[in-house]
Amino acid sequence: MILVDSLYINRSGSKVLLEYLISNLEARSIDCFYLFDERNENKFPEIPSSRKAILKPNMFERLKFYLNNQHKFSKVLCFAGVPAPVDINGEVICYFHNMSILPGNQQSAFDIIRITKFFYLKYFLKNVSYWVVQTEYVKEALIKKLKIPANSIHIYPFFIDNKPIGKKINTNGQNFLFVSEYFLHKNHSRLFEAFNVISKDYPDAKLFITLDETNVRSNEIVVSNRKKNKNIINLGFHPKVDIQKLYGLADCVIFPSLEESFGLGLIEAAQLGLPVLASDLPFVHKVIRPTEVFNPLDINSIEQSMRNFLNGQTTQQTTLLIQDKLNEIIKIISNQAVL
Repeated sequence: MILVDSLYINRSGSKVLLEYLISNLEARSIDCFYLFDERNENKFPEIPSSRKAILKPNMFERLKFYLNNQHKFSKVLCFAGVPAPVDINGEVICYFHNMSILPGNQQSAFDIIRITKFFYLKYFLKNVSYWVVQTEYVKEALIKKLKIPANSIHIYPFFIDNKPIGKKINTNGQNFLFVSEYFLHKNHSRLFEAFNVISKDYPDAKLFITLDETNVRSNEIVVSNRKKNKNIINLGFHPKVDIQKLYGLADCVIFPSLEESFGLGLIEAAQLGLPVLASDLPFVHKVIRPTEVFNPLDINSIEQSMRNFLNGQTTQQTTLLIQDKLNEIIKIISNQAVL
């Protein structure tokens, strides 16, 4: 039997990809057992209780599970990028997509949780047979920061195939959209400052965001900026959003993030035929050719890029540079192919 370990995955782009992966594994009747984060307890009712375990997202509960089951699985997919905590009697594939825990990222210089995760990751590297990543950018980071041999890291991105948007919804040519939850590296604060300047010259321009107002920090950000600018409009967190409807609100997608392993919002926008203004950083250039780039650390640069779009000075079409390789991943998981 194959173990799909998705502990620590509970929302955001990783959750979208997990749902996509599981739906395809189940549709092909592949013999899998799933380890779920307790925050997903009611999210996968189609999986019978005999083929899943639901745990608290902590290393001790996970270790206990592995110790009790380490000889039951012929292969393990660690989908959250966290290696197996024991040496199991089988192959372990670690699908790594959390750049934020690697040193040198754009988050706080001292973050005890991030540092703890990094040393946990480094200590259990020995339990991983192969690594799978979404882009060359992530592969290079693993080689540089964890000294993982290049021949044990394989690039297999996957994402849902979204069709281009037809008719847009109530747009006036001045609607920006940033699809993301709130984390420091998502860079909302600089985006808001840039948009506040833009609003003085373009009072009809709107910036749509997707922050979860049940999260205390996200709610503070939303309330604070709503008072400053009524044209910053929060659509809220959408776990299973109608993607055509969401992106149909936008004339342009803006993506000011400082660090991503993938950037699902970039891919979705490119698939749907929307222009993208994005950070001039390597992770962007590995997945799309954007309409225009800016320095995400410079508010004036972000503002100028938005102004260029509103003035009709951005003409390059955003294009997608990668392909969905879910079929290849499933072949590897199900032993129909080898790494």
